[in-house]
Amino acid sequence: MRLLIWGSYSASPNIGSDSGYNLAFEFVKYLVKYYPDSYAYILLPKMSKISLRGDEDELVKKGNLFLVDTGMPPRRYAASLLGGADAFRVIKVVQKQKIVFDTAILNFLMGYPLALSVFSKLGYEGIRPISRIDWFDLFKVDPHTQRFMTDLVVVMSRYYPVVVHSKWCIQRGLRLPLDSEPAQEILKWGIWYPYFDGEKIKRRFGRTDNDVPKIIFNHRPKRYTGLPKVVKAVKKLKEMGVKVKIYISTYHVGANVRGLFNEFGGIHGFWAKYGDVVEPIHMKKDVYYQRLPTFDAEIAFHDPDGASWSISVLEAVASGCYPISHGRYFYEEMFDGQLPKFPDNEQGLVDAIQFYVDNREYCDKLAQKLADHVWSRWSWEVGIHDVMKIVKKSMVEPDLDVNSKIYKYLKDLDVVDLASVNIDYLLAKSPEAGLNVGQKSNVLLRLMCLLRHLGFKDMGGFTPVFVREGKTDGRNK
Repeated sequence: MRLLIWGSYSASPNIGSDSGYNLAFEFVKYLVKYYPDSYAYILLPKMSKISLRGDEDELVKKGNLFLVDTGMPPRRYAASLLGGADAFRVIKVVQKQKIVFDTAILNFLMGYPLALSVFSKLGYEGIRPISRIDWFDLFKVDPHTQRFMTDLVVVMSRYYPVVVHSKWCIQRGLRLPLDSEPAQEILKWGIWYPYFDGEKIKRRFGRTDNDVPKIIFNHRPKRYTGLPKVVKAVKKLKEMGVKVKIYISTYHVGANVRGLFNEFGGIHGFWAKYGDVVEPIHMKKDVYYQRLPTFDAEIAFHDPDGASWSISVLEAVASGCYPISHGRYFYEEMFDGQLPKFPDNEQGLVDAIQFYVDNREYCDKLAQKLADHVWSRWSWEVGIHDVMKIVKKSMVEPDLDVNSKIYKYLKDLDVVDLASVNIDYLLAKSPEAGLNVGQKSNVLLRLMCLLRHLGFKDMGGFTPVFVREGKTDGRNK
């Protein structure tokens, strides 16, 4: 199977810092692990500053992952829904490099109609690319845009695999009841959850030996992740004399949240005044994964309109941390309603922390139960098979005409190199060759399907070379 992944990347020139790219890469990583005869092309913006990590470099060297430089600029901001949707450049790159694929995955909903036009131009008239809706597609938008997005998703989901981030996306993002007909149309394709990479996580079994509970706020320091509630809760916890130590990630404390610390004389004044309760923490990713199991709990108090899931929560819970949460919104879906509920405000957070301190033995036992749950449901080890069900639904398998001219011609070959195939000629001759049957057919897909049916194996490489099983040479044929 060959997949084309076309996303809206990236908020910075370094693609490795883009969460959408990381999700795409983790998908490919586990795809190849469980489906080793799979290959993926990821269309990227200008790659002048890309730095491959170890597991990425390994997949590239093995020939399962191809990072394709489209020359497009990175998107400027998260809500740039058409970012990366430069149709002319994509057509030019795919044609020039002779990329061949079975289906495609997109992460920019607004560009979906444009993508269909691009694929049609490339000879993929019948393809049904998957459009994965990210949380920023649906949240924090004005009512008019919201209505448009909902209508677009509902209409498209009747014919194409438009998949959501979570059930909470449908309820809060699209404002649709789960039992409504439009919601059921969307759910029929499945849900592509943001799974966590279990290979990075080190799990702690049992309790820590910390006398004073160590609690981490391991999210981006933003308003939607609940940072304002944490800042106010720290002030109250100090006044109450509650014995805890909260560690707040200082990664990218932007100007939009710096105002939270004005009453303390700035962010450094906040650390100085409440240093017995709170401490800043900044760790590189590898250190972060090493240290997560040393914390007793983590704060999970996301706002309802800010996010529809949280991989950082899953990572902490998978490591053995208890989630100090209000237990509402997407958390009910994530933890099957097993968390106690608290109001979603700073007092609710104070009460949730106090509950943990007063019931530490109970909470630590529940933390182990929740860790079992997230490992069995939300790790990529499990999720890759759910995602592949969605991928297979998206694929159009053309009918095989064993009496067609092309079928009879391919029967006498041992090797077919698709890089040497003249696609335009095939398109022109496809009806008489027996490659084109109705609107749902596709010349390239039919050709690959016929080759696989005849016992040819995809030998890998940027452009696939199909070799008949048992024939390792004979390329002149």
